[in-house]
Amino acid sequence: VAFIRVGWGSAVTEPGSSGAGLFTNSGSQYLLRGGLYGGPSSCAAPASTRYDYFSRFDLVYGSLAAYLGTSSAPNTDYTDLWWGGAGESGWGLNLVQHPSKKIFAVWYTYDLDGTRIWYVMSDGTWTSSTTYTGALYVTSGSAANAVPYIAAQVRVTAVGTGTLNFTDANNGTWTYSVNGVSGTKVITRQPF
Repeated sequence: VAFIRVGWGSAVTEPGSSGAGLFTNSGSQYLLRGGLYGGPSSCAAPASTRYDYFSRFDLVYGSLAAYLGTSSAPNTDYTDLWWGGAGESGWGLNLVQHPSKKIFAVWYTYDLDGTRIWYVMSDGTWTSSTTYTGALYVTSGSAANAVPYIAAQVRVTAVGTGTLNFTDANNGTWTYSVNGVSGTKVITRQPF
């Protein structure tokens, strides 16, 4: 059965409510069962046609799970500045973790010739509760103080991959591959 049929005894669905959730109470919490699809109910309808159809959330959950978060995402918030310690000052990672558990990472470091460079990991995937990996990009464009700022000059170029592997809430490793150069760095939260 692709839909849940819900009959109304004392009221009907408000027009324009398509997509509204159908919830049931399990005793300790409300559980989403589906979304309003439609039906013949209306205030003027006879009692025998005062019902609506709801989609079944259990049938579509597999297709939506990637957008709702994964069970492998951690409960720890890794938002902070991370670095290799005092012996490796001058480079680091700025991690911002969204409530969805996705991490936006900026790796500030130096290119092979010593030029300052920032790499961005704007999206990624939790492959376990401690490992997050994604594509690395470098950006270029108009100077921030350019008047007018020319957004069309912004370029985003994929350059490799980055992987964060956390050993606990304050420590881990940063593994990268950028234009054929690979490495792994031990990282820790940067104290202030």
